[in-house]
Amino acid sequence: MQMQNIIQFVSSHPMLCSAWIILFITLLINTLKGYLSKVKKITRAEATCLINQEGAVIIDTRPYQDFCKGHLVNALNVNPVDIRNGILNNLAKYKYQPVIIVCTHGIHSRSSGEHLVKAGFQYIYTLQEGMNGWNNANLPLARFK
Repeated sequence: MQMQNIIQFVSSHPMLCSAWIILFITLLINTLKGYLSKVKKITRAEATCLINQEGAVIIDTRPYQDFCKGHLVNALNVNPVDIRNGILNNLAKYKYQPVIIVCTHGIHSRSSGEHLVKAGFQYIYTLQEGMNGWNNANLPLARFK
């Protein structure tokens, strides 16, 4: 009896069922990408350890105006378009060091990280919650005057 109800529901609502299937597949693919990616998402505490103990390089991909308002100490401001286009002149020397990529919310940095992995960078991390999370935790920032 249950299977008949399911079949009847699917035949009565094909668009709704198709949308749910597409949504499920998209979610599954994104989850698998996250697990299989060489770009690892790290917390603020993990980032602090990488910076202090392993000399991690910080790449801030936010617009320059936002970078000037506050950034992690010693961070490099790099345009994500340059990373996507392979313009990595001053970054190539960091291929074998831990690199932490920072954006505003921690969402867009993964894309830049994937491009750096393709360019041969070995240890790429993204900061979970980005600079918003860092600011909300009242962690130290450097500012241009």
